[in-house]
Amino acid sequence: MELTVIIAIVVATGGAVAVAAGAYDRLVGSNAAAIYLASMEEPGDIEDEFARQLAMPFLQRATINMRGSLAPLLQRVTPAGWLDKARYNIKMAGMSETLSPEELVTGQILLGTIGLLLAVLALATAGLTGGQAVLALFLLPGVGALIPSVIVKRKAKERSEAIFKDLPDSLVLLAISGEAVVVFEAALEVV
Repeated sequence: MELTVIIAIVVATGGAVAVAAGAYDRLVGSNAAAIYLASMEEPGDIEDEFARQLAMPFLQRATINMRGSLAPLLQRVTPAGWLDKARYNIKMAGMSETLSPEELVTGQILLGTIGLLLAVLALATAGLTGGQAVLALFLLPGVGALIPSVIVKRKAKERSEAIFKDLPDSLVLLAISGEAVVVFEAALEVV
């Protein structure tokens, strides 16, 4: 195998891993409650916009301007139902503070494109036969495009299961507070 092909494979794989790690960290690694609790433990507040941006991870800082300029374009070219479904899944996962539907769809498109590039690279270097080539050309982009939505749907399922588990305890606390003749708002504060 030629040296340029090996370098291209290493660079493409490294880029894909960096993007996937950043997307995974953005989708799974942070949530609003954890960010809030972490901000309470920090000794000082971040004073200005520049310091706030420097506190962000590098990949998020590097892509923040690109996300702002691509969002209107993405809204024009994607079907409305796709963005609405992404918005619904993000809200169900409780991630609406950290992830926008446009970012989710952009991640799907980006990872699908990376999967397609990896499939083409595999075809060029591995010499796959007809059936294997078709499988690689459809499977890799499909899996890449599904990864962000699968992560969000898994988070939504975990959140709904947690709410379902905690609901009986919350109702018992409300009933006890109601029996103690506590005002309803105060009972909600207890829960």
